[in-house]
Amino acid sequence: MAAIDVAEVLKRVTPLFQVEGSAEELVPYGSGHINDTFRLTCRLEDGGCKRYILQKMNTSIFKNTAGLMENVEKVTSFLRKKIVAAGGNPERETLNLVSTTEGKTYLESEGEFWRMYIFIENATSFDEVKKPEDFYNSAVSFGNFQRLLADYPADTLHETIVNYTIQWTGSPTLRRQWKKTYVVVQRMYRRKSISLWPERRIPILSVTHWQKKGFLSE
Repeated sequence: MAAIDVAEVLKRVTPLFQVEGSAEELVPYGSGHINDTFRLTCRLEDGGCKRYILQKMNTSIFKNTAGLMENVEKVTSFLRKKIVAAGGNPERETLNLVSTTEGKTYLESEGEFWRMYIFIENATSFDEVKKPEDFYNSAVSFGNFQRLLADYPADTLHETIVNYTIQWTGSPTLRRQWKKTYVVVQRMYRRKSISLWPERRIPILSVTHWQKKGFLSE
């Protein structure tokens, strides 16, 4: 993958999104290996700043960009309504897309495809599990994501990676162990969640399901 000229992207791409304030700084962000991700800082008139996440989408992986972004828009809008109804904070509890100056959810410029989200301040992501609590909390978060989407009409989503399969380089025994661990963690989450959400059954959905729809990638 060719190196990206950050200064050129700051000048060419960021003005085409509806951001608050004036774009001041763009830096590479995170450790994702699929999309190219940057953090944009904009200076506000009152002297404060607002930050955003800008991503160049990997069209070698996600060839149907329109379908991918339609998925993201539909699901995040659905989640936002659920979170608001529950008295939560949608600015922190789901992704929030930033529209282009033409009102679209993504930008096509010079053969490249870009999207932007509001940056979630004071949040931390982990690339690896360092203690049991990390594993459990990640399961709780993913389980909550599934709970909120339990009644979403999944058949309306586009399959953005056709015939997607997880490629296993390990032994069949390792594969079986991974799948068993995944199911056990979700069952543990459901048991612990029953006191919080007694009125709803939380379905067990596979990681593959959400990867195919384009949500579990960086």
